[in-house]
Amino acid sequence: MAHRSLTRNRIAPLVLAGALGTFAACGGRIAPPISVDASADGGPVAPAVTPPTVLRQRWSPYVIPETQAEPVLFEAQVSGKTTAATLTIDGKPYPLRDDGAGGDRTADDGIWTVQLPAATVLAQNKPEWVNRPYVGALRVAGADATYNVFAEVWTAAIGNAQLYPVDLGQETDYVVSYLARSDQLASLDPAFWARRFYTTHPDQFDFLNIVLVDGVRDNRHHGMVRNAVSGIGAQRMDVGATFGSAARLMGYNVFPLSAFFDHGGVGFLHETGHQWINYLPNAPLAGGTPHWPKGSVAINVMGFSIPPSAQGGQYLYSFAPDSNGGYVVGEPNPGDLTTFNMLELYLMGLASAAEVPEYFALKDQNLEIRAGQALAAADITPIRVADIIAAAGPRVPDAASAQKQFRSATIVLSERPLDAYAMSLYDHFARRGEAKTELDCSAGLVAGMRCKPWFLATRGRSTMATRIR
Repeated sequence: MAHRSLTRNRIAPLVLAGALGTFAACGGRIAPPISVDASADGGPVAPAVTPPTVLRQRWSPYVIPETQAEPVLFEAQVSGKTTAATLTIDGKPYPLRDDGAGGDRTADDGIWTVQLPAATVLAQNKPEWVNRPYVGALRVAGADATYNVFAEVWTAAIGNAQLYPVDLGQETDYVVSYLARSDQLASLDPAFWARRFYTTHPDQFDFLNIVLVDGVRDNRHHGMVRNAVSGIGAQRMDVGATFGSAARLMGYNVFPLSAFFDHGGVGFLHETGHQWINYLPNAPLAGGTPHWPKGSVAINVMGFSIPPSAQGGQYLYSFAPDSNGGYVVGEPNPGDLTTFNMLELYLMGLASAAEVPEYFALKDQNLEIRAGQALAAADITPIRVADIIAAAGPRVPDAASAQKQFRSATIVLSERPLDAYAMSLYDHFARRGEAKTELDCSAGLVAGMRCKPWFLATRGRSTMATRIR
């Protein structure tokens, strides 16, 4: 789950979720709490009580300029009944209210609001947060979770993007913005917004990013529109006409929380990688779908699938072969997290089969490992490209003829019009996808990272153009 505002705060290692302090989670949805509806002694059954939960949140203004002097509003929409909500910033609690006063728009509508001095929020925008600072922890009475709150901040270093009117919206050179109703954000129809986009833009993009400023708390995810590739385990398919694309569109990425969209960050790499990975039918890879099983194959961009939801997580280790056919576990190499491994590049059509080394998966996927531990040959299952080809067939087209240059467009949806600061911020993060040098980045609670954009993540074998005009 991921992005700009709230993420659910759980204590668990290695998860790709801002809530957990690493990256934005991919794939699976968060299941509702399980309630027990029968008494142990056979007596009357009490009605199941669903704890309140935060559905979505937003700031007013959406993106806070560093020059902001007036107070800002933070709003959290809560499902279920609650009696109180508090946002704690630097140890100081700020009570939210739902009484129609103090900045709250409507009493008892389930939208809890707090008015904050702009300086209090802007003070959190340290350089390591790269304009998406962690602000504080949101607690709702009766809820079974704490929510991490992030803001988005415009600074002069980002500059001012040129704005252009477009039918039903506005755009910069790198993003287009449309207004959406709350129900359209809650039940997103990617094909609808793609068709709108293609009424004013040519069919020349391979991927669409749909970024929700007022979105519901959810995981980012990828959807396939076309697949003309064999040998990756995915069926050939084409529903491009439904999306308004006659020939080009391959897939789309949805970012339900805007603060976690960054064309130059790991979230974009990971979701776009799902166009090709992982659909393989052979053991042990099939067991990791839609990511990889735990092992050396999982330490790069695509990570591993966390049971039971198959949500994506980063496997934060390195592995060095020993002289006995096993491996020694090492500390993670941060650069691996934003670099595709050679098997991933093979499936993407960017590496030949001959370039793919042997990887492995742990035979016991519940095995907890640590740096310095030795894994014997009996502990692992080798992953060889020859076995993949035997199960799925060779990749067609192969690396000699597969597509290497891609184009990606970004659509931003919000209930209220985006001002020039917001448009400039999203333009900035969209254009980062074209970078060819490492970038400062943050994701969730992890700040001060260095990320490889697409060109470097693919080891210089592919480019990604992100301009829409």
